[in-house]
Amino acid sequence: MNSIKRRDALKNIMAGSAAIAAAPLLSSFSIETKKEIVVFNNPKANYVTLNMEGFELEYGQYSYQIYDLRGRILKENIINLSETQINLNGFITSIYLLRVYDNNKVLKTFKIIKQ
Repeated sequence: MNSIKRRDALKNIMAGSAAIAAAPLLSSFSIETKKEIVVFNNPKANYVTLNMEGFELEYGQYSYQIYDLRGRILKENIINLSETQINLNGFITSIYLLRVYDNNKVLKTFKIIKQ
């Protein structure tokens, strides 16, 4: 009698497994967007292009600042487009630092060469 109960239990388990395997799979997934900050710099041009692909820029939380080598802020602005041209007219031939911020947190710093 005991072996009959075990066999019936085993049949129920196997039937349950088959029912689970046959059920459609429901799952959720998210697609992660690649976030990347890139600066295209042409030393002879009067601008650099800042590209922030994958960032949600509509909230005005991202900004940039350009510093000279003495640490003085020469230019700053809010970033609201995924590709932003930063005008360097009036900047003398030198090396500058371009810092990109998320609110007050530095995301990335670039060296800009102006010839």
